[in-house]
Amino acid sequence: MEFRTVMPPVSYPFRINWKTPILAMGSCFAANMGSRLQENKFKVVLNPFGVVFNPRSLADGLQRLSQGARFQREDLWFNGSRWLSFFHHGKFSGSSEAEVLDGINQAFEAGRAQLQEAKLLLLTVGTAYVWALKKTGDIVANCHKLPASEFDRRRMTVEEVVQHLTAALDAVFEINPGVEVLLTVSPVRYVREGLMESQRSKAVLLLATEAVQGYRNRVHYFPAYELLMDDLRDYRFYAEDMAHPSPLALEYIWNYFSDVLLEPSERDRLAGLAKIQRAMQHRPLFPDSLEHQRFRERLLQQVLDMEQKWPGQDFSKEKTFFTSHTDSL
Repeated sequence: MEFRTVMPPVSYPFRINWKTPILAMGSCFAANMGSRLQENKFKVVLNPFGVVFNPRSLADGLQRLSQGARFQREDLWFNGSRWLSFFHHGKFSGSSEAEVLDGINQAFEAGRAQLQEAKLLLLTVGTAYVWALKKTGDIVANCHKLPASEFDRRRMTVEEVVQHLTAALDAVFEINPGVEVLLTVSPVRYVREGLMESQRSKAVLLLATEAVQGYRNRVHYFPAYELLMDDLRDYRFYAEDMAHPSPLALEYIWNYFSDVLLEPSERDRLAGLAKIQRAMQHRPLFPDSLEHQRFRERLLQQVLDMEQKWPGQDFSKEKTFFTSHTDSL
């Protein structure tokens, strides 16, 4: 008897390796997979606007990157203590207007440069609900914990999501006609919206991404939502908040992602990196011992061998770690 429905591998017309320029944008799946790729030394620029949850803000960000429209001082708001942008996540806010604007535009330029060169654009939508600032009517990417009374909340329709995503992709393809787009729906449950509201929101996104799939033969769907909701389908694969995937679930999704999207040659490189990263997390009982010094020397040599095997990758952090510890013994 089978007690689980396993998601079969999805086939894609492309594969990626560590040299593939990647831009990852959107909500938690893009952030999680983008971080994993960065940890494994892929050429990734991650969320130049910070984490963005709704498809309208994601599409607006892509439009702005495509157009090269840098942010100006009038794009910032002062909430009484901090400068912020309704286009960005709260991590970009701060007490200095000049510093906030500079940080926003540095991230913007990095995102635009990567968008022009990217071979893969990884996009994740999390919720179909949007918040509009009453003063202007503008859809915001983040409410920055301002009172709910300052916003109007509504759920986008399937048609709206499709319209904004395809218009944004048209702009992207104008400056980068060869980029492949991987579109996915975040498996994070938006429990605070209400269980029924969260499911209906996901339904809008699932139907919209289905409609966009295949657009210009460049848009592909990755089943992150289905992997958690149907393949794993158990509360033990959720974090303590019962909304986000657990570390084990994220590992499972990452392994699926690796199997269907990474070139086979990447497995050897990732295995070597994993071994080095585990060694860096190791806490020895006797750090001053000769045995431990020799252990670190062997690991340093493995890092140098990897650097020679894959020239162009940055191993400065690993070399510094093993060199500094070796020299101190």
